[in-house]
Amino acid sequence: MNAPILSFRSNIDPNNLITEFNYSQTVGLQTGLPVLAGETSDVITFRIYNNFSTPPSSGIASATNCKITTFDDSSGSSGTTMSCVNQLWTYFQENGYGENSSVHNLLTFYKGEETAVGGATSIYAFERASNGSSASTIRAGTDTNGVGFIEFKTVSKPPLTALTHSMNFNITLIYDFTT
Repeated sequence: MNAPILSFRSNIDPNNLITEFNYSQTVGLQTGLPVLAGETSDVITFRIYNNFSTPPSSGIASATNCKITTFDDSSGSSGTTMSCVNQLWTYFQENGYGENSSVHNLLTFYKGEETAVGGATSIYAFERASNGSSASTIRAGTDTNGVGFIEFKTVSKPPLTALTHSMNFNITLIYDFTT
């Protein structure tokens, strides 16, 4: 069994790999505006895929015990006390799931609980697996030779006491697998 091949992708066109999120808001006809303290960003919808390729690779393990969290930097640190990570301004919610023998997956809608995440102790554990079961798992299809995904929505909600500047942070997927 080979390690999971996980990727963050667009929910509209999964061929588009996502390398960063820009939490912003739309007011009237203006888009891409900063998220003001006490307000909520526009919703960002994305998918995490296991084994997205054409054709899918064979013998790909499931990613199990999947959780999303955020850190101030790539070292897994969340030491800046006023950061959005430690202040839990970033929220995630499962929006659906799917799996298939090919990359053309159909979404099964599922509305999970909106959860604030940040640091190693504040996580979003997946509520449904790619096959709809209650496990926190993204399978590579039904037979380790296909594709599975979970779809999420995320927003940022800085409180009224938030500092007024840009903050960079990492969104991290933590998981286990067995070869």
